[in-house]
Amino acid sequence: MTVTPISALPPRTFAEQHRKITVLTAPPTEALSALTVATLEAGMDASCRVTQEGTRFAATASETLNQPAVCEPASASVPARSNFEATMGVFRYFDETTGNADPTGDVLFQALKIKGTPVYVVERLNGKAWDDAWVAGDEYSVFAVTTDNWQRQSDPHAGYIHVTIPLTVQDAELNGIVAGGTV
Repeated sequence: MTVTPISALPPRTFAEQHRKITVLTAPPTEALSALTVATLEAGMDASCRVTQEGTRFAATASETLNQPAVCEPASASVPARSNFEATMGVFRYFDETTGNADPTGDVLFQALKIKGTPVYVVERLNGKAWDDAWVAGDEYSVFAVTTDNWQRQSDPHAGYIHVTIPLTVQDAELNGIVAGGTV
């Protein structure tokens, strides 16, 4: 096996501002592994409405199955059911005149605030900027989630007003590729 020296590799990509998050409030009609540009562009761009810290969508350790045959070593385990975790930190937006939720800015919180709401969260984390449009061939992960009760920030007197929304993952696709189509 030939190992490419680090000096010959392209420069590494900073993660900052290279994460795009789109929320679909209706189930997609296509397979989770091949969402279309049209479906993604119809979703809500949440990239500027979620906190960097406190927003996490990830696979966790899979359950394991340990049922070796008589001829196999006793510790022969294989990965079984996949497990995932998901949490979203959501900024709140208020009308400075009335103090009520801003109808334009607060749309993400309003869409997620009721416990039991099903949504699909699509995350692109690559060399493209957060505001680059979805295009055919983009890699993404998508998580079919259900909202739990939102939680107030731990220190309501520090930073921007935001909440944490725990999410339970019903299904996920970690290796999706945007299917053909244009905006």
